[in-house]
Parts: sequence; C-alpha cells; structure tokens
Amino acid sequence: MQKLSMVFISILLVSSSVFAGGEEDSVVKEKVLSNESLKAKYVEDFKSLAVEEMHRSGIPASITLAQGLFESGFGTSRLAKEANNHFGIKCKALWTGPVIYEDDDALQECFRKYESALHSYKDHSDFLMNGQRYNFLFDLKKTDYKGWSRGLKKAGYATNPRYSDKLIEIIEEFSLYELDRIEPEQLALLEQVTIAEELSNTEIPIEKVDSEEEIEIEELPNENEVKVKVQPVKVTVPTFEPGDLIEYNGLDAVVATYADSYLKLAHRHKLTLWKFYDYNDLNRSSRIIEGDVLYLEVKRNKSKTKELHIVQPGENMYEISQLNGIKLTSLYKMNRMRLGSQPAVGERLALQKTISKNDIVNIRSLSPDNSGVVENRVVTDKPSYQEKKEHRELISKYRLHTVKGGDTLYSISSMYGILISDVKKLNEMDFNYIKEGQVLKVGEKNK
Repeated sequence: MQKLSMVFISILLVSSSVFAGGEEDSVVKEKVLSNESLKAKYVEDFKSLAVEEMHRSGIPASITLAQGLFESGFGTSRLAKEANNHFGIKCKALWTGPVIYEDDDALQECFRKYESALHSYKDHSDFLMNGQRYNFLFDLKKTDYKGWSRGLKKAGYATNPRYSDKLIEIIEEFSLYELDRIEPEQLALLEQVTIAEELSNTEIPIEKVDSEEEIEIEELPNENEVKVKVQPVKVTVPTFEPGDLIEYNGLDAVVATYADSYLKLAHRHKLTLWKFYDYNDLNRSSRIIEGDVLYLEVKRNKSKTKELHIVQPGENMYEISQLNGIKLTSLYKMNRMRLGSQPAVGERLALQKTISKNDIVNIRSLSPDNSGVVENRVVTDKPSYQEKKEHRELISKYRLHTVKGGDTLYSISSMYGILISDVKKLNEMDFNYIKEGQVLKVGEKNK
C-alpha cells in the first residue's frame, strides 16, 4: 500500500510538472508571436522614413531600419519610449539638447533625447555623415547592406561582437534590402497603404473660433455655469496646430505633422510633388519638420503687408522667405544678395521693393542695450577684382556647385555622378559637414 501511494504521488508530481511545462511553453510561444508582430509593425511604421533618409544621406534604408529595430528593441526600450532615441546615440561633447540617463557600457550613461522618432532618425543620419570614422562607409554602394553592417561594427558603432551579424539577420528576415532599391519617385507606391489609411481615418473638421473672440463654455443644466474668457494675445508669428489647413500671408498653406512627408502632403492636396517643391523652394534633399508651414499655391514676388524684416538669431533666407510668403529668388534679388549668402543678425531686409545699389544696410547689435552700428555693408552687385580673378581660375579648371538648403554630400555626389570621397578630396574636407552658400568643386573639366 505504501509502495502504491508512493507511485501515485510520483505520477501526480510528474503530471503537474508536465502541465506546468505546457503552460510555460504556451507563454513562451505567445511572447515570441507578440515580439514578431511588434517587429513587423516597427518595420511598417518606419520604412518610409528610412527610405526618405536614404535619399537625403546615402545610408541604405535597410541599415537604418535594422539598426532602429535592433537598438530600440523594436520600439519597446526605455530610450525609445521615453526619449524617442531609436539608435542608442549617446550625448557626446557636442550635444546641447535634452538628455536621459541609462545604464549601458557603464552605469547611468548620458543619451540624447528627441522630440519625436523623426528627429531621432534624422540625427542618426547626421551622426554617421559627420563622423569621420564612418567616412569610408559612404564609398560603398547603398545596396551593399552586408558591407555597411560589417563597416559599422569595424568603425566601433557598437560593442556587441555580433552586431553586424544581427543587422544582416534582421535585414534578411524582413527582406529590408528591397527598400534600398526604391527611387524617390517610387515612394508613392511604398506609402499608398499609409495614405489610404489616413484618408479612411480622416475626421470631419471642426470649425475653429478665432483666437481673438470670446469663447464661452457652458456646462449641462443643473450644474454650476462656467464661463471662460480668452484674451487676445498679440504675437509676431501665429501659432498653429500640426495638420491645420490655414491661410498664411494671404496664401493657402498647411502645417506639417511629425508623420508627414512632402509626398504625402502633395498627394493629399492633389498636387504633383515637383509643384509642391516649387511652391516652397524645396529640393529632394530637403527635410520636413513638424510645425513647418508649407504653401499649397505659388508664393508672391513681394510682401503685401510688410516693407522690412529685421533678421533674428538663427534665421536664414529660406525661413524668412517662408515666413513672409515670398519666393526665395525674389528675396535675394530685392536685397541684391548673392544666391546662397545669408544675412547677419539685426540686418534689415527689403520685402516690397529692390533696394538701391548705393544703399548702406546697417547691421545692428541685438544686445540688451541695443547699442549702435556694428558693421556697415555697402550693397553692390559687383564682386572685387580679386574675387573675379579667383572665380575665373576656378571655373576654368573645375565644375562648381553652390550648396543649397537641404543639400548633402550624398545628394551632390549623386547629382554629378562622383564618389563622396572624391568631393571631399577635391575640397580638402575631413568631415561630411557642408553649409548653405558654400561653393564646392565637383570635378575637373578636362576629365
């Protein structure tokens, strides 16, 4: 009897362990399936952004997306959820933005914090483009995802010894290499599903009350009556909500959201992409930012309401042209400035008529005491004799390109059919950083 009892107890123990094991297996399977669906959703959510960044920077979309998926734990890591940091980029010495601390190679290391995932993807591209140790990668073909994966590991992007293998596995698991073959004009096909979903989910617009009118909010009967008065606030630049359709400078415009692309906006407002670019003085390397006011019709040659604009810190000619609804080329012509040059802080720019050749523009300090003239600039169309001589020597020997807003070394090298390394060698550059107005040699004329 005792033996039978022991056997029975043994059977119960084995049975319970088998059932427990079955439950554990079920939980593991559910977790694996859940992770796979999250990975697929991450790819779907960010594939268009990765392709757009590829055409801006030259970094394969497969590499960007695989890094984002791996580094962020397919969007579930603390850095991704709380700091929108999808690539594990640390602060480094030059970072001045917000930060978050997280244990990594050492305890409580400093990581960059972003407004949105879009900003994280853009900063990832800029981080690689401007990092000298990654320069050699840009000589690889954008379809060489294996070369890029191994190169990132070689350059020290991550300390994981299997980093390159992990990226290659992710790329091949989800066939991300197909994204590297997508041309800019094919982006519409990639985004058709997203656009269709957006259109089907569009809500009926609610008429908005003008901000200077009194708004009354009345609660249901039998409750205490509540009235709220909104006082008019006078501001230089109106505040709009992302996604708003607005009239700005007397022109139809839209306010970009974080999920927008130029292609989506053009499609949504029944414009061709090139026309949308033309209306807003954009090129295919330009980058959309949430809150941008973008015009849906052609800008004017001059302002209807303002005669002058005083340049504020951080402003450039493109931003001033958008702020005032004036074509960028017209703004340059009115102020007799060379295309690509930028004004100084405090400088007065004409918005309605071309200034005289002999006018002197006072560039005033914006210091607290608003002290007087810092510099006088004589406005003239004529370059000096030395400038003419140097320019003649340059154009006789080299093909030249003047950097425009949104240009990158990748977009310029693609335009002229040369390697990024050749552009850098011709211009004696150590980094991938370029600035608007800079004149670059892009090849010798006799070759």
